[in-house]
Order: sequence, then C-alpha cells, then structure tokens
Amino acid sequence: MNDSIRVVIAGGGTGGHLYPGLAVAEALAPSTSVLFVGTPNGLEARVVPRLGFSFLPVRSRHVSSRNPFKNALSLIEVARGVGQSFGILRKFRPDIVVGTGGYASGPAIVAARIAGIPAVIMEQNVLPGKATKYLAPFAGRVLASFAETVRYLPGRSKVDVPGNPVRKEILRASRDEALARFGMDGIRKVILVSGASQGSQRINRTVLEMVQRARELRNWQILHLTGEKLYCEVDEERRKLSLLDSEIRYEIMPYCDHMGDAYAVADIVLSRAGATTCAELTARGIPAVLIPYPHHRDRHQEHNARTLERHGAAVVLLEDSLSGEVLLNTLSSLLNDADRLERMAFASRSLGKPQASEEIVEILYEIIRCRRKD
Repeated sequence: MNDSIRVVIAGGGTGGHLYPGLAVAEALAPSTSVLFVGTPNGLEARVVPRLGFSFLPVRSRHVSSRNPFKNALSLIEVARGVGQSFGILRKFRPDIVVGTGGYASGPAIVAARIAGIPAVIMEQNVLPGKATKYLAPFAGRVLASFAETVRYLPGRSKVDVPGNPVRKEILRASRDEALARFGMDGIRKVILVSGASQGSQRINRTVLEMVQRARELRNWQILHLTGEKLYCEVDEERRKLSLLDSEIRYEIMPYCDHMGDAYAVADIVLSRAGATTCAELTARGIPAVLIPYPHHRDRHQEHNARTLERHGAAVVLLEDSLSGEVLLNTLSSLLNDADRLERMAFASRSLGKPQASEEIVEILYEIIRCRRKD
C-alpha cells in the first residue's frame, strides 16, 4: 500500500468501544493517516488526543426504544451527527471508515454509506448490540470477536471473525516492572479488581465487605480500580474500616492509565465482563471471576462471561447472589488451588487472539486495494 492511506475510526463513549479502535490504530502502518471521530463528552475526547491521534467530535445519542419522545430527540441528534460526519469525510477523504460499535459510531457509518466510502463495523460482544444490528446493512463487513456472533446478525451480513483487538501495551507489560510500579511484592498473590472504565458501586461495596471480614487476606495483595467517580466513596469507607493500617495489602486507584501493568501483576482478575475486558484477559491468559453487568436488556455481558466459563477460563458470579462472603469463598478456593489456576490460565490463553489487530488491518487494506482496482 502507498503512503496516502487515510482511515477514520469512529466510536467511543466507553472504554469497550474505544480501546479496540486504538489497538487497530496502533497496528496500522506509520504512513497511514488516522482520524478518530466520537462524542464530545465521551472517554475518547480525553484519551485519543493524549495518545497523539487526531480527534473530531460529532453529535450522537443512544436511541431508546421505550420512550417515543426521547427516541425522536435521539434521532434528531443522530441526524445532525450524520451531517457533521459527512462534512468531516468530505474534507478528510478517507479510504475506509471503521466503526468500533455502539451509538457513537453510527453517524460516521451512515455518512460513509451516503458518501460511497467503504465501511466496516467491529462487534466485540458475543451477542451483537442494537447499534451493530442497525448499522450492519450500511457497512460492507462486520468484524466479530466470536464465531457464534454470526448467527445473531442479519442474514446478508458479510462477517469475518478476527477477534477483538488488544493494545500492544496490554500484551507487552512486564510483571517485574509492573510490581515495582505498584509497590507490590512478588511473593503474595495479587487480585486485580476492576468495575470497567466507569467503575461499579456494587463490586466496590462487595470488595470492601470482603476485606473487612477476612484477616487471612494478609496473604493476598489487592489492587482495586474503583472508577473515578466512585473513588472518594471507596476511600472514605476504607478509612472508616481502618484498612490503611492493617496487615491487608489493599491499594485503591480511581483509574489506571497503564492497564498492561495492572494485568501483568494479577494472578486473578475480578471484573465486569465487557467484551474488551474479556479480550484483554484472554490475550494475557489470566484466570478471572466475572460479575456481568445485569441491567443491559440483552444481558450481553453474561453471554460474554458464560463463553469464558464454558471453556474453563472464568468463574461467573451474578449480582443476585453476590456478597462479601461469597466473593471471599470463591477467591479463596481459586487462589489456594494452584493446579486449577494453571488450568484456567491455559484455557484463557487458548481463547485469546493477540494478533487480532494485525488481522483486522489486513482486512482493511484488502478492502482498500479492491476499491482502488475498481
């Protein structure tokens, strides 16, 4: 490919719809010009420029099927976003548009269809979201993370299954360097707790309940990513429980910009079951206890979690049965069984697709080559 390739990557809103796009951007040839478009208030508006990529905001909004009035307002906002995106595409003249899924990618995918520009949409979850189902007819291809996703997509969709791309930082982090970064020793087991990019109040409270109940936790180290908005609440509770001066090694952070290091220190991860989290866990081969977010109507996180569970890579706990005691017993049984942890790690690695970014880039360049021949 020559050096005039231009790629628009559209999406964001949450880390799950942003970081796969960043992974693809990292894997593109250095001569490729990349422009991200996304919502002005999403995570992408802060993270993308900091990583050195160009970013332009466009209007978009989640379309609700429950409230007709809100639905109408959302569609108006999306239409404005399509107009903005069309203007951006005319000026930037990309060879292809890549949607990372979710409502934030919608305007650019529709605008690409209007402008006659090839587009693909990435679907990270086992069960595709509404945005992917709506946008699949506008995109030339759907790039799925799981083979079983194919049966949930519209019949005419052209689907490839390269996997969910993972950033190089996730794959390359060194355990020794990561232990030094977080001030942890290499002797005691490390539990990484994460409620995804926005945090989880339920997970936070359950972990605090577990920590105050168990003095045997002095044999463990816990790195707890609380979420930025929930950090002060967790820190206050931790102080009330006098955990700062206890023998329990319990560190909290609002957010981690070095997730590769966080994964590198972890012997086991306690987290939600977003698709990007699952991809990162399996790319590194880390055993997990997954607590799917229960309030999505399609329960797509539970589908993700059950896929890992069926292959022996994770244990699934549902919020309905979650308590400090249940969490303590689950983690204890796993961390005290080295053979089982090793089997889970092997199963996790067998599901991982660390080369997904490179496979997706090859698909993009193939589409561009075919278009240029025409």
